[in-house]
Amino acid sequence: ADGVYTGHSETDLVKVEVRVTVTEGMIRDIEILKHECGKGRPANEIVNDMIEKNDIEVDAVSGATMSSEVIKAAVRDALRSEMPIRSGVKKGIGSATTSILSWKLCYSIQRGG
Repeated sequence: ADGVYTGHSETDLVKVEVRVTVTEGMIRDIEILKHECGKGRPANEIVNDMIEKNDIEVDAVSGATMSSEVIKAAVRDALRSEMPIRSGVKKGIGSATTSILSWKLCYSIQRGG
């Protein structure tokens, strides 16, 4: 349904909040309200692909894979109650594994590796 929706997703080191605008059944805007993760900011560009393709399932930004996945999860969260989501997507998607991978990725990025 058309409207403006907010969503949130986080792991131990990556936290994202988004505002998604849907008009005429299409994703028209995705605003990142908060994104906390060391050097994962390049992942913010993923929203442009999501808007262009009107799809959440787009390729992650190279070098910011975990932040990309958390941004996608936040957008899913925003749209979950209003738009159909691809089968197999569940709330809390692999939180334990995601937390460990997030820590390793953010640690690696912060150390320049």
